[in-house]
Amino acid sequence: YLDFGFPRHANKRQALAAWYVLARDSDGHTWMHSDFVESQMRDMLSVDCNPVAAVRLAVRCKMIRVRRDARGDVWFAEARRADAEADIADIAVRMTAQAGEWPSVDTLDVSDHQREQARRAFVSRLSILTGSPGTGKTYTAARVISALVEAIGAENIAVCAPTGKAAARISEAMAGYNVPIQATTIHGLLGVISGGEDG
Repeated sequence: YLDFGFPRHANKRQALAAWYVLARDSDGHTWMHSDFVESQMRDMLSVDCNPVAAVRLAVRCKMIRVRRDARGDVWFAEARRADAEADIADIAVRMTAQAGEWPSVDTLDVSDHQREQARRAFVSRLSILTGSPGTGKTYTAARVISALVEAIGAENIAVCAPTGKAAARISEAMAGYNVPIQATTIHGLLGVISGGEDG
């Protein structure tokens, strides 16, 4: 911005800085607290800035989305990421309304409690298996994946996680339960390449 001869204190420069703080995140966050964004802007710009005016401009330019949580805290998101998140949420809601084709949980080698939780979880195309640490979520998921492998073959199943570390942990767990599946990251499964023109 400065290389083009534009003024250092310009509101447009501050709006771009607010957008850049959000767009450069590579940790998978969509929404960032306003305090964090403002702090990063101040560090980046090295001038007195007006974050409120900058964000308002960025919102008008459709570069940033803003939301307020139940406590009144303000959160910012890069517009494309926020829109993508909203699209995914809409798809997830539709998928939970559609019946799934899961293997019968009655034959799984799991405890009665795990079987009941699996029965509750696996009712729609998108299912969520929850529970406290140590309740057997990974084991139950491994048993379900194993049943799917038997039914449709390992080549038709993908297991993924948000990070490479989590994918490695899942792969180790699956191997420990004799499930022949190698996990990958979600972005790896989708073929997303960061740092490109659109990345």
